[in-house]
Amino acid sequence: MMPTILIVEDDSALLKALAFIFKTSGYNVLTAETGEKALKIALAQKPQLIILDIILPGIRGTEVFNRLRKDPWGKDVPVIMLTNLEPDDDVLSSCIGQEPKYYLIKSQSSLQEIKEKTEEVLKIGKYEYLKTL
Repeated sequence: MMPTILIVEDDSALLKALAFIFKTSGYNVLTAETGEKALKIALAQKPQLIILDIILPGIRGTEVFNRLRKDPWGKDVPVIMLTNLEPDDDVLSSCIGQEPKYYLIKSQSSLQEIKEKTEEVLKIGKYEYLKTL
């Protein structure tokens, strides 16, 4: 059984592209375009990893991240931050301490690189995740 990934992105073209690349690789994919929807889906479905955009309509990704970290399940879920914000922007100060697994800048990361970082976090390439099931 392949892991479930929640992709949270308000750019519908990027969301569809990411969902496609993961679905065609066999992953179970959940998607959300707002922070509110992301929280509902994450807490109800408990995906094995979340790819989270920072700038979202409504609740920002940083707030989604902080709320997840206050939840007993969410405190340990791996999160990859995906954004166009540079790492030194003030908006990041509230989430860096919560230890995202990666902080990827959209304009500097290809879809393949995002997939590779996701698999690195899940350790699919070494089948370690599958051994734990």
